[in-house]
Amino acid sequence: MPTFYVFNPGMCDPSEWEYEKQECEARSVSDAASIMAALWDEDGDDGRRFDVVVATNVLSGHCSITVEYVVDKEKPYKVEAQPKGEE
Repeated sequence: MPTFYVFNPGMCDPSEWEYEKQECEARSVSDAASIMAALWDEDGDDGRRFDVVVATNVLSGHCSITVEYVVDKEKPYKVEAQPKGEE
């Protein structure tokens, strides 16, 4: 069975990928996600949802993400990006 690398972004910050990912042997990506979600579900309640990140290799790197905000109020809002090099 192939090994997948699984991460719970609800419990850890994406910058912690290198140390917090967990190996999971499974038949497919979806099987790996299901197995790990079942392990993380402490309450065992039916119908709970988890965000799960599954990778086929262990490499880590940098990812740029663009976020678009829609504000539905009359006050002015300013969204600023974090300066480069700071986490």
